[in-house]
Amino acid sequence: MTLEPSSSLLKCCFVVRLERFREDSVPLSRLLDLGKEVSLLAPLYHRNLVKLLGFCIEAGHYVLVYEFIDNKDLGKHLKDDSLRQTLDWETRRRIIKGIADGLRYLHYESRNKKRIIHCDLKAENVLLDDRNVVKIADFGLSRILRADKTYESSRVTVGTPGYIAPELWPPKPIYSPQADVYSFGVLLLEIMTKWTVSAYEGVLTHDWMHECLEEEALLWFMLIGLSCVQGDRRKRPDMKNVVEMLRGEALLPELSYPGYYPEERQPQKKNWFSRIIK
Repeated sequence: MTLEPSSSLLKCCFVVRLERFREDSVPLSRLLDLGKEVSLLAPLYHRNLVKLLGFCIEAGHYVLVYEFIDNKDLGKHLKDDSLRQTLDWETRRRIIKGIADGLRYLHYESRNKKRIIHCDLKAENVLLDDRNVVKIADFGLSRILRADKTYESSRVTVGTPGYIAPELWPPKPIYSPQADVYSFGVLLLEIMTKWTVSAYEGVLTHDWMHECLEEEALLWFMLIGLSCVQGDRRKRPDMKNVVEMLRGEALLPELSYPGYYPEERQPQKKNWFSRIIK
């Protein structure tokens, strides 16, 4: 039997989250994901990444010890009416900047000197602590890219539909940090609009922009999000540039129309996009 994640109070009165598994009760693919998560998280340290405090493998039992985050994930905040009310403008801005800082660290600043592509960035994998500080979690699908490479090809598409960049779909998925940038852009638009993504339908297929044009700062963040979801990955900013734009220290790139998959699900009306980029 697989035990659900639980919180435990250690003798030092430090609350942690435990994930416990038996080798014979979970698929081999899950065990491989666990091994990858341990190897990735162990050398990483950043305030916007969930901390892996320790792990133990003994007699077919796996125990992973994480810091305990008690304020639910961002997905629950976006979907629950009462929690959504707590996401005022300043809180949303801090959350967006926290996610951007965490991704910049993964792509450029991690201790192992390699570029880490999260590959499954979504609202449910962004945890919030009691001060709404972002903790990016779940690295089971992540890929490591050598510092001298900008992308790698694959035969397998991983991630969550709605957040997956167009270039990750068959027949020849291409993995690069720009795939995370696309997911970040979708997530940014989710946070700003409080729409939630569901499979291929979501923030990129709704004429929502007119609801979000009241303040210049809101529009600026929206435009940053749109720059991240451009169909051509080469036109998307990198996370260093995104962080600079969020701080108001860099200009927006020229925008092209967002990327979708599959093509037939693209919205027919492009009036909202034309209105924004004028």
